[in-house]
Amino acid sequence: MKRGWTTGCRIVRRCLYVVAGLAVLLALFYAEEDWRGKRAWEQFKGQWEAKGERFDWASVVPPPVPDSENFALAPIVASSYAGYVDKNGRRIDPPNTNIINRLRMSVPHESEFQCLATGNRMTNFGKWQIAKWTDLKGWQTYFRTPTTQSGVAAAVRSTRFGDRYRMPRSKSVQQPPPTNEFPIAPQPQTPAADVLLALSRYDAAIAELRQASRLPRSRFPLNYEHPEQRVVGHRRALKECAFVLQLRSVAELSLGRTEEALDDVRLALRLAESVRTEPFFGSQKARIEIVGATLQPVWEGLAARRWSDSQLVAVDSELAGLDFFTDYAAAVRGQRALANHEIDDLRRTHNAAITSDPGSDCDDDLGPRLMRLYFRLFPSGWYYQNQLRTCQAYTDGFLPLLDQNTRTVFQVMVKDNTRNEPMLENPPFLPPVAPFRHPFIILESVVFEFADAGQYAYAQGSVDLARVACALERYRIWRGEYPDSLNALAPRFIGKLPHDVINGQPLHYRLTDQGQFLLYSVGWANKDEGGKVRHSHDRLADVRNGNWVWRYP
Repeated sequence: MKRGWTTGCRIVRRCLYVVAGLAVLLALFYAEEDWRGKRAWEQFKGQWEAKGERFDWASVVPPPVPDSENFALAPIVASSYAGYVDKNGRRIDPPNTNIINRLRMSVPHESEFQCLATGNRMTNFGKWQIAKWTDLKGWQTYFRTPTTQSGVAAAVRSTRFGDRYRMPRSKSVQQPPPTNEFPIAPQPQTPAADVLLALSRYDAAIAELRQASRLPRSRFPLNYEHPEQRVVGHRRALKECAFVLQLRSVAELSLGRTEEALDDVRLALRLAESVRTEPFFGSQKARIEIVGATLQPVWEGLAARRWSDSQLVAVDSELAGLDFFTDYAAAVRGQRALANHEIDDLRRTHNAAITSDPGSDCDDDLGPRLMRLYFRLFPSGWYYQNQLRTCQAYTDGFLPLLDQNTRTVFQVMVKDNTRNEPMLENPPFLPPVAPFRHPFIILESVVFEFADAGQYAYAQGSVDLARVACALERYRIWRGEYPDSLNALAPRFIGKLPHDVINGQPLHYRLTDQGQFLLYSVGWANKDEGGKVRHSHDRLADVRNGNWVWRYP
């Protein structure tokens, strides 16, 4: 008995030694991984901070704005978000449904008309990129036709490509707002007059918005203390308003009311500038869309030779203040700081809520519970490694793509603008966040957002083309014809000629037989195709291929 008892104690002692050894090894593993991860992160961070970069969230938060100077707190602007957040950015739960969004202006654009054309984008809006006028006749038909199934079909057929499509039979098709909500004349007027009458529904709101636009600064309440909880509904409201202003200004130009059109162009650009300081890709994308829409009335006024010399000076002054290269760098730094902030918060709390589907009722299932356990066992050093990899992608990968000094695009990216996307993706049968990914990049798909430098390059290239076109029109007003070379424009009609943002070379320009001109950038492919515009599958300009062209019908 004594011998058996001794043998049992020896086995227990050995098991305890094994357990103790494993515990020591595990502790050493955690200590080593924590030390290695933190050291790698701090070395990277210190190296770039010595060059002036900042990685903390506070460095990208826009400074506070006094309420009396804040465009975003004007009553009509605040109505776009006041039902969901207060003026300090704190979420209102449940939302206050008594607040009416007076900035919401219902005029359908591409995304809403897409469902009417069986998947093909088709609208009455013009597209300066393909030298297409706004179809005011089509808009007249739309506003005067009740929104029944047959009425919408008639409105669709009234556009240039409408007869190619048929209304889908699906009952789930989203319909535009009822057209009987818009005022109409008893008998049809000119298309422009009917369009302006219909849009007079928003006259009071636009007048109030124009008054608010005189406030010098803007800062929306986006809960910068907890940016992951921010509410961004104001972006959509601003874009909807910009589409209305685009259509209004085109109709005003058609009627010769150029000063009113200029005021609407200025107001639309003010809407774009109201979110310029927001350090998020989504906010900058909204700005790009608003500016792109606002260039349409600028183009139509030039094509119809409606703008006066003084008005062109005013337009150029507005456009000259746009610098999407600087905005791109600020947005990359903002998204980098946001990602760093989110991973740092996860490291401190070991919160694995990111592994759950917010819309799922299965949080108590085995899968999510195992995922939470996995993240709670995550060494702190692995969070630091995720910070390192994510910040490296933004700092080494995306920041250099648009050079603010030379105002050109990094040429390697012209050839392949997707090489810096996250490289290690999950198989399609695995959830987007899973322990099967390398632990150093497992949080990448949660906090990383792809920076599309091409959008910013195209936006800046478009603005530059518009500014040169304004200078050319001013020259024509002065001399009665366009110049033989762009060099004749500076400095009298434009302070400094912008170059092609793709390669730094002069923009391409030549006169045509019809007394017009062709002005273009080589475009993203960096290939001179003689001013050829390539079309995408939905008949819009393909900005990734072909040249970026400013021409008139």
